Amino acid sequence: MVAEAGLQLSELADWLRQVPLVDGHNDYPWTHRDLAGYDLGSLPFDVHQPGLHTDLPRLRRGGVGAQFWSVYVPASLAGEAAVIATLEQIAFVRRLADRYADALALTTTADQVDAAVAAGRI
Repeated sequence: MVAEAGLQLSELADWLRQVPLVDGHNDYPWTHRDLAGYDLGSLPFDVHQPGLHTDLPRLRRGGVGAQFWSVYVPASLAGEAAVIATLEQIAFVRRLADRYADALALTTTADQVDAAVAAGRI
């Protein structure tokens, strides 16, 4: 596809440094809950995890500049259980960003995203 667009990989990499690729949905928090109970030590994010769709090396290799972490709750959870599961995932995303603060930045505005990308953080 890159070749069809007439771009070389180096040109694409340059372009992605200027215009960050934003992934608008990632269920990693729920997956981590299922596989590791939110234990960041047992399923490190900074090494390739072949059984998962997301890890820091692949986000970097793919040129992802910003990531929306979904706080998915299945329809089978309702009421208090759904609220608790949502809050757990929000807390997990904050812990993930804190643990990998050299690579990730928790942002809430476009200006913060631009600053994080400029600093080399997702």
